[in-house]
Amino acid sequence: MKPDRFLSLLLLICVMGIPGIHKLCGDFPPAWFVGKFGPSLIGQVPAGIFAGYLVITVLELGAAALFVAGLVLSFGKHGIAPKAVHAGFDTTLAVFVVLVFGSFLVEDYNNGFMDCLYFVGVVVLKRAYFGEK
Repeated sequence: MKPDRFLSLLLLICVMGIPGIHKLCGDFPPAWFVGKFGPSLIGQVPAGIFAGYLVITVLELGAAALFVAGLVLSFGKHGIAPKAVHAGFDTTLAVFVVLVFGSFLVEDYNNGFMDCLYFVGVVVLKRAYFGEK
């Protein structure tokens, strides 16, 4: 595996995995999340706050797991490694779509804009990783 691909996967494992692990180790959902989304549409849905936080956590940990699988499998002759990495990229993009939606829902446009930039960065990284144009 080329060093740039290896480092890209390590970066994405950190970007997705560390926040996911922190979510599992802390209050679930934390008070700031409840405070931010309680008055929103998500807060009006029964168990919506819990479900929203759970979805973000599962997506982050799932993306990290897919990148780890792609990294580990890439050292062998497994044809599944590129599929795992593709799925990891797609899951990461889904995370940022969810984060943008949530930010815009509560009118946190600065955070939403930053998440849009992260989304674009992941698209660029995915295209560079797979050599797509």
